[in-house]
Formats: sequence, structure tokens, C-alpha cells
Amino acid sequence: MISFLSESGRRRPEIALAAVSRLWVRWLFALICMHAAQASAGNVSVYPLRVQMDATRNAESLTVRNQSPEPLLLQPTVVKWTQKDGKDIFEPTRDVLVSPALIEVPGRESQVVRLSLRRAPDASHELAYRVMLREVPKPASGSASTIVIALNISLPIFIAPTSGEVKGAFDISGLGLANEAGKDVLKMTLSNRSKAHIQIKNFALTESGSPLAEYSKMLYILPGDSTIINVPVSRKLSSKSVRFDAQTDSGPVAQELKLP
Repeated sequence: MISFLSESGRRRPEIALAAVSRLWVRWLFALICMHAAQASAGNVSVYPLRVQMDATRNAESLTVRNQSPEPLLLQPTVVKWTQKDGKDIFEPTRDVLVSPALIEVPGRESQVVRLSLRRAPDASHELAYRVMLREVPKPASGSASTIVIALNISLPIFIAPTSGEVKGAFDISGLGLANEAGKDVLKMTLSNRSKAHIQIKNFALTESGSPLAEYSKMLYILPGDSTIINVPVSRKLSSKSVRFDAQTDSGPVAQELKLP
């Protein structure tokens, strides 16, 4: 069994107060749960949760904190990260060097992990990688039915292009209503046509100021990729216009959507 730990045109949204409250409560609840999981999953915390490098800053570090009294052994690996139709693709790479090769963290102590970029950044597009920290479990002792739980931490690494910092963005298409398993859902395609990633933290859909749907699952969309999302709606639509309000790592996004 593996316990997985991960980090895990902008104007301010103007939606009804009730929708804002519900959206932020759900987002904060998800954030609290995420941090609680980080604190308890193997009693290990990692900071920062995202690594960013560029042509002038080609080395960074992570701090791994072992909050357990028992020693911890992690094996780090860096993989190239791309996406195809919303699915993550990981490939071996030597573009980013990670050291040490094995991370030994005594109980109640911390260990620094160093990351070094070994290639030049792309001229115009952001590059994406992930650093995987996998626990090397101790041999199971006692009963043969003993379950060994291994920690698996995955954090993103982004390399800015030499042309300067780029900002992620996305557009929405393929909007339509459907019925799945007896529930009405709003289908939409989110496409990143920019030169950098976009992280959508959450979004809300409203109709004439009235809450329609909320989506609290955080997701990344890398440059050039698209993902299809089915969002359950709370009621029947009375019009063909829906407002989309999202929180992203590039700032808030607000857009009026027209159904066919």
C-alpha cells in the first residue's frame, strides 16, 4: 500500500456573497485537509511545495523534516513532466540533478535536498519536471500479514524560459449539458494555449447570481494540453448563460459562458 502526498485576463470575481462564502469554505477545508495529511502521512513535511528555476537561478533546495522519532530513508528521482489529454506523462531525465542520491533523515531532524538544472531553459516555453521522494521501507517484521506503508511525495519543478517570466492562462470550450448516472453535469474543456502552466485551485459556476456548481479539486494544465471536466450541477438551468469564477496561481479568472 502506498500513501501518496502531493502538494498535492484577470478581473476580480463579482459573484453572490453566498456563492463566495460556500466556495471559500470548501477551498479552505480542502487546504486544511491537505496540510493535515502532510503533517500525518509518515510524519514528514517538505518545504517548499513547488520549485521554480530560471537562467539566473539554476539551483534550489528542499527541506525534508522527519517529525517521527524513527529514522527515515528516501530515494529521490526527477522526471520530465508532460501531459496528453489531461493525463500526466512522466519520463526519465537527466536535465535536473538531485542530491544526495539517498536521503537519510534521523528522527526529529531535517535534511536538505539540492536540485540543480543541467540544461539551458527553453527560449520561449516553460519546462516542467517533478521530483519524486519515495520512502525506502524497512522490512516488515512480525506477522506475514503486516502491511508496509511507503511514503511517496511528488512536487513540481518549473523552469522559466530565457525570454522572461511567462504567465499561464486557459480558455474554455466544448460547453454542454449531459446526464451521467442520473445526474446532470456541465461538460467543459479547459485548454492551456499559453507558454506556462496554470494551476486551477477551485472554481464556481453561477446563473444570474445564484449558485449552480462548485469544483474544489486542484489541477494543473501544462502548456499545449487540454482536459475535459464534468461538473455536477445542483439544479436545472433556466438560461443559456453561466458565469465562471476561478482561483488560479495566476490570479482570479472571471468569464461569462454561453451554452449552445
